[in-house]
Amino acid sequence: MNDFVVETNLAYGSETTRAHLLDIMRPESVVPLPVVIHFHGGGWNMFGKYLPETEFLAHAGFCVVSANYRYAKEAFFPAQFEDARAVVQFIRDRAEQFNLDVTRVYAWGISAGAHLAALLGSDVSSGLKAVACICPPTDFCNASDWALEYADEAFAWLLGARADTYPDFARAASPLHLVSSQSAPTLIVHGAKDMLVPLPQAEVFQVALEQAGVATRLVVIPEGDHFINETHMPEIQQEILEFFRRGY
Repeated sequence: MNDFVVETNLAYGSETTRAHLLDIMRPESVVPLPVVIHFHGGGWNMFGKYLPETEFLAHAGFCVVSANYRYAKEAFFPAQFEDARAVVQFIRDRAEQFNLDVTRVYAWGISAGAHLAALLGSDVSSGLKAVACICPPTDFCNASDWALEYADEAFAWLLGARADTYPDFARAASPLHLVSSQSAPTLIVHGAKDMLVPLPQAEVFQVALEQAGVATRLVVIPEGDHFINETHMPEIQQEILEFFRRGY
């Protein structure tokens, strides 16, 4: 990270012990930089911001931001989405301070982080240029595509109850059901052998985006499981970089 300006543990909200902290890494530049926001995975209940995972984009000329958010065990959904939106607003509010181009703001994440990126991509007010989602959970309303045991756990982790207990709530947490013609262009990368968030979660999301007229690309890694960030990261990085470089 020696080639970049790095600032860590910047507060974007009130929970400054952990949840509302973010890190920024940016190359030196005389022109405003495009921004990529990274949200970590971990079932909405573990891990945290990690700049090295998104450093490849800084090398390509992007300012990168890696953000924490409230764990579901601290606050059920929509707290995590509210935090993701607050990160976007923080970037917009500090654009002059950090020399950022707010017309080119992107987001990406893996698993739970991909879920948040996908939600932001469907949120017109976020104004994101494009999003990249790696193994994203996209539909909490239909558990038939999921490994049932994990689906029950995932729904309970995020929503505080089974999806069928609060179907409207589950729908609000499902990027699939928020897709519109105003959704951001979306890259989806998924492992064909993903048993935690099975491939149909990505396939139905791509179809919904295409039907809405949104630019989208689905990359399926035939031998990949849910942990393709550990086994296929160079390939994933190349796909993300090429997708964001298109500008949209």
